[in-house]
Parts: sequence; structure tokens; C-alpha cells
Amino acid sequence: MSKFEIYFSHPWNPDYLPINEMLWRTVADDCQLIIDQPEPSSEEDKPYFISRMETIMRKADVFLCCLPACIPDNEAAIDNSASGDWRYKACSPYILFELRLAQRLGLPCFVLLDRATRFKSHLLEVPNCTSVERDFEDLRARLGNNQEDSQLQTEVTQWLERVKRCRVPELWTPPSRTAYLIDEESENAPKINLIGEALVKGNFDEPKSLEKFCQTDAELFQSLRSIGLLVADVSNPKFQPLYLAAHSLMIPTIRLSSGKDPALMPDILQGHPAGYQKDTISVVGIDDELQFHRISDRASAVSRKSESFSSEREGLRMLSQRTFKKAEHLVFISHDEKLGNRELIDGIVSTLKDRGVNCWEYKVENRSGDIWLDEMNKALENATLLVALLSEGYEQSPGCTTEWSYALNNQVPVLPFLTGNRSRPIVGLRGAHAAHEHLNSQTPLEDRVNRVVNNVVEVLQERRNPVFIDQE
Repeated sequence: MSKFEIYFSHPWNPDYLPINEMLWRTVADDCQLIIDQPEPSSEEDKPYFISRMETIMRKADVFLCCLPACIPDNEAAIDNSASGDWRYKACSPYILFELRLAQRLGLPCFVLLDRATRFKSHLLEVPNCTSVERDFEDLRARLGNNQEDSQLQTEVTQWLERVKRCRVPELWTPPSRTAYLIDEESENAPKINLIGEALVKGNFDEPKSLEKFCQTDAELFQSLRSIGLLVADVSNPKFQPLYLAAHSLMIPTIRLSSGKDPALMPDILQGHPAGYQKDTISVVGIDDELQFHRISDRASAVSRKSESFSSEREGLRMLSQRTFKKAEHLVFISHDEKLGNRELIDGIVSTLKDRGVNCWEYKVENRSGDIWLDEMNKALENATLLVALLSEGYEQSPGCTTEWSYALNNQVPVLPFLTGNRSRPIVGLRGAHAAHEHLNSQTPLEDRVNRVVNNVVEVLQERRNPVFIDQE
């Protein structure tokens, strides 16, 4: 039997990584983890294009959610005077919005809630959906002490077994057909030819008017199911019945607003703090070129393929990588370990990769000629952190001195470690920077490897500051 595609909505804060890892391990045998990255965009506050999120959600078979509390000091967890999800002040608005997308699509859901969110879990009591509450502080402490929550794991497993009895994995590919809901006679509306050019650039077909697709309700829904992307002016009351039909079917949509008043958006779109209003394109007062780029960027995002990871190891690596502040990074490992003494290097490289860290090191025996110089220079140019494993012969190695000089001249941050019998810090990291960690050869190899890896991960998570080489 094929594996389910699972959409895992989770916090990227490293504090919650043990919980995320535990949930993924529990479902990994039966599921492929859908991984998506934020879209490159010049627009502010766009962690994802919502049309892209709708497309990824359509590809998913099941939905898994870890919803922690994030309540500001001196603020109530629930604001009963507010409406919609604006009530839930202690929930991550982005995770909560992804949960609402899954509910809108009717996906089987398993939601692990932090009690401090005060989220009303009974709202999730529908077939094939399960919600479980835990004190996340207590759960994190238990997992940190290598204690499992066997009851929680059993509840996740039982939920997935129930889903397997009534559903099978499905394959959904967004059609290339597109449609629009635009008032072509309105002076504020974008030009239809501009929309068409933008969608074609995003790898879709020329759009047709959704109004002209059909004459009956059956034809309408059949037409909606045949399109992969809709462009709709959600501020125009004329189109709201047709738009709401598309919304109910989870048709990926690029939402436009030709009105100056945001309240003109349908009420159903206004209930989410991190929702549709953040991704609706206002076409009032912006030129054609900017409209074109904003529409084509979203169309390209919808057509772009997502990745799925079927192995537990791959999923764990990606979950770890999500905790890094910058996705683009390269850790350069500078060392002078000989071929017969590579256990430490190989262990560090292997474990870093398992933790989602992109790293580079060049074996000592190949350090000769132009090939080494080209490879090393390319890696150094992209390096965001240099891990220096300082052995007794480090300064006598031409390769190591070249790598060290590059970090010196280009302000690449450094994590220094003393290896073997070396006890003296390297020149340039004395005084305030003399806090070299010593990897004592009498310490078990696994402990030495983990000390290096944990320090690197903490730097990437911005929980620890590296040092810079003094140029004195």
C-alpha cells in the first residue's frame, strides 16, 4: 500500500523540535512528509502565498498539527469580545490558519494542543479527526529526559489506523486550466490580458471567465473541479456567490481587491489573523507591472512541485533544518586529520547531515593541485560558519592556513575546538576569544561528535554566538 501524503503543521521554534520529531517518528512508517519552503518575494509578511498553501493541502491525504501556546505577557488567552480565530490570542496564527485550511478541505486531522492555548478542542470532534491536549512544558521536559509519551503515541497510531480503514492515498495534480472572476468594465479592475500573460508566465493556460463556464449548478461545480487556479476579485459583491462556491471546493485562488475598503471582503475570509487579508492583492493605485509580477509570482508558486520525504531519517533532517534562522547556510569544516584518523571528522559530517546542516570538508589526501583550490575556494565563498578542529599540526597545514586566512579576511564566524593533545588556543583567538572547547581524545567518540554538532546547531538557531578572528 502506498504511503499517505501528510501535511505537518508545526512550530519552527527549536524548543518544540523534540515534540515535532516524536510526532513524525510515530507516523513515518505510513506517511510521506510534504515539505515546502517560503516563496521568494519582495512583499513583506508573506511566509507563504495562500494559493500555494491551498495547492499543497489539496495534495495531502492527512493533516498533522502541533499547536503550542504563544501568549504575550499580561494578555488573556481568549478574547471573548472578538470573533472568529481572532479570539484565540494564545495560538500561533499561522499554524491555526493551516489547521483551518485542513478543516475546510475535510482532511483527517490529528491535532496536539498545548493546554495553554485554551483552544476549544471540541470544534475538532468530527469523523477521522482527533485532538489531544498536553502541557507542552511538561512534555518537552519528559522528551528532553528521553522519556516517551506512550499514551500520546498510541493515540496517534490509533487515529491513523482508523483513517487507513476508510481512505486510501490519492494523487492530485493541479490542472493547467484557469478562470477569472473580474469585472471587465470596472476602471479599477486589472486588465484581463495582463492576468492572462501573468498566468501563462506561471505555467498555466490562458484564463476564461468563470461566469461563462456554465449555466447550471452541476456545470459550475464540474467546471470548478477542472481548473487549477482561479483569479478572483473578492471585493466585488457581484462575484461573491461564485467565489464562495470555489472556496468551498478548495480551488487554489489568487485573490484581488479592487475596493479601497478591506471590509468589502466577504465576512467568511475575515476570521483569521494570519489569513486571506495578508495575501490579497490590492489593485488600487499600483501600476500594471507590479500587478503582473504579483500575479505571476503566485501562479508560479502554485505550479511549482513540492517535495515529499518517505523515510524517517529524511523527515527528521528537514524538521531540524526548519529550526535554523537562515535556510541558506554552509558550514566549512577546517581540519588536518590524516586519512587513518578520520573517525571524528566522519562522525561530525554524518551527524551534521542528519541534523539538516549543509557542510563541506575536503579530505587531506586530496589536498593538491588546482582541483583542491577550486573546490575549497568555492566552498569558502559560500561558507557562513567555519568549524576549526585545531590539532597540533593545524598551523603547519597549507590547506588549514588558507582556510583560516579566508575566514580572517572575510569575517566568517568561527567555532574553534582543540583536538588530540593540543591545549593552546590559536593565535588570533586569544584574550576574550580564548574559549576553545577541548575534545579530549579520552572522551567517547560519540560525545565529542555531539559536542561539535550541538554547538553548530545552536549557532544556526542563533542560540549561541560564534567568534570572529582578530585581525591584530
